[in-house]
Amino acid sequence: MDATNLRDAKKAGAELIELYLDRKRYKSLSDKIKDCINLEILSLQENKITELPDWISDFSKLEELYLGGNPLEQLPDACCKLENLRILSCGGTSLKELPENIGNLKKLEILSLESTAIQNLPESFCNLSKLRRLTMTYSKIEILPPNFEQLENLEELSFSMTGFTEFPKELCKLPNLKRLSISSPKIEQLPEEIGEMDSLIELTLSGCHISALPKGILKLKNLRDLALYNTKLDPKTTKEFLSPLNISDLII
Repeated sequence: MDATNLRDAKKAGAELIELYLDRKRYKSLSDKIKDCINLEILSLQENKITELPDWISDFSKLEELYLGGNPLEQLPDACCKLENLRILSCGGTSLKELPENIGNLKKLEILSLESTAIQNLPESFCNLSKLRRLTMTYSKIEILPPNFEQLENLEELSFSMTGFTEFPKELCKLPNLKRLSISSPKIEQLPEEIGEMDSLIELTLSGCHISALPKGILKLKNLRDLALYNTKLDPKTTKEFLSPLNISDLII
């Protein structure tokens, strides 16, 4: 059973599985849904919510939580008790940091943090062993936590328009990363270790002030799509340099 308003949600109670309260101009999460303890999907996108109640941890069966577009300043530690959560979407919020215990979300697979003010990630972040997709486009991320390479199941990563001052070498140690997008005008070179990214299929480097590619990139035998937007690379020289690779879609 699903619902799109508080009246139906309160009436359904424990029978409710999905609740969509997007664009309702709510400033807080009403306690009228406290009895919906069997919720698996809760969507609160584009409201005016600034904080979440601690009782959100009572939704122990919750698998998907959508909070995007709210002026939410922080996630309560209670969110870290949602042990069945697979998808957490916080894009376009006012978040500046994640709770220290975010690593307790052992089943989390997809995390969206685009357009937030987050500058760094807590060390426990590296305990998200099931994480497959991380989006931090237009965030203020500047540094990755130690042991970031522990995220062995990470397949898709977007760091476009971020605050990195150099290409994070930690990314080169992610064994299953297939798609990577990264851009920062402060990145001036790529590490030779980029050749260790054996699983990489798609690579987008935009707005990086690189004038040459490392020889290590020629080891990326699975690379099929390569986009090099707004760099200092010479198109003709770069195409010749990359000719040993079987790239089907090259944009310079």
